Amino acid sequence: MKWTHPPSKSGVHRFACLSLYRALLRQSSKLPQTNVEAESIRQLVRSRFDRYKELCSPTKTIHSLQAGYEALDLFYSAARGSKDSLTQINQYLQKLEARKLVLESKKHEKLSKDVGLVTLGRHQKRRAQNIEYARQTKLPHPNVEPILSRPRPIITGRRRVPVFVCARGIPFLRIKKPQPESLSRVIRQKLAQRDKLTGRRARLYADLLFASDEENWDRYLQDRDPVLWKKYDKQPTWIKGTWAQDVWRAYEKSVNDNRNYEQRHQDTAEAMWKVVLAERELAEKEEAQRKAQVVESNPDPILSNQKH
Repeated sequence: MKWTHPPSKSGVHRFACLSLYRALLRQSSKLPQTNVEAESIRQLVRSRFDRYKELCSPTKTIHSLQAGYEALDLFYSAARGSKDSLTQINQYLQKLEARKLVLESKKHEKLSKDVGLVTLGRHQKRRAQNIEYARQTKLPHPNVEPILSRPRPIITGRRRVPVFVCARGIPFLRIKKPQPESLSRVIRQKLAQRDKLTGRRARLYADLLFASDEENWDRYLQDRDPVLWKKYDKQPTWIKGTWAQDVWRAYEKSVNDNRNYEQRHQDTAEAMWKVVLAERELAEKEEAQRKAQVVESNPDPILSNQKH
C-alpha cells in the first residue's frame, strides 16, 4: 500500500522529520571527538534523510522514523560517556566502510571487465574525473584552517596568493582549481538561504498590498478616505489597528533579515580582500628575497672581474 501523496507534502510529517533531523545533527556534534568522527556521522545523517525524503510506503516511513529515534537515543547516551553506545556507533561506521569498499571493488571489477568493450571519449573521461574528484572532496579536510586566519607568516615553497571570487553575491577565496565539492555545497546552501529570504520578502509585500486593499474596502464601506501606500514608504500612520498591521511587522522583519544577511557577506568580503592584499604583499617580499638569494649564490662573472 502506498500513499497517494508523499508524506513530505504534509506539514505535520515535515515538522516531525525536520525536528528529528536537527536533533540528530545537534547530538552528533556533542559526541567525543576522540572516539568517533562527528563529520562522518553528520554526513551519514544528511545522506539518509536525503535518500528517504520521497518515501510513499507507510511501513518504510515508520521503520525509518523508528531507526532515527533509536539513533538519537544512541547519540544521546554516547554524548554522556556511555562506552557501549560509542562501541555500537564505531562498529556501525566500520560496517558501512567495509560495505563501501566491497561495493567499490565490485564496481572496479565490472569496469575492468567492460574496459575492452566501452571506450570513453574525451568529455566522458573528463566528466568521470570530475565526479571522482567531487566524491573525494565531499567532506572538508579534518585539519582545515579558517580562511580568515591567513596570511600564514611562514610557508614552505612559493606562496600561492588566493583569488577573490564572488559567486552571485557570495564571496569566497579560491586557493586552487578545481573547486572542492565541500565549498560548492556551502555556496549552494548560502544561495538557497538568500533566495528563501528574498522570496519571503516578496510574498510579504504582496500580502501587504492585499491587506491594504482590504483596509480600503472597509474604509469605503464606512465612508472614510482610502489609504495611499508606496513600497518604500516608512511605517504609515494608518497602519496601527488595521488589516496590514501584522503583515507590516513581518515585512519589516523580512527586510531587516535581508539587510543583515547582505551586510554579513559584505563584511566577510572586506575581510577576505584584506587577506588577499596581505598575501600579495608577503608574496612580493618573498619573491624579492628569493631573487636576492639567487644573485648572491650565482654572482655575475663579468661584474666580479671588473671589481678585481
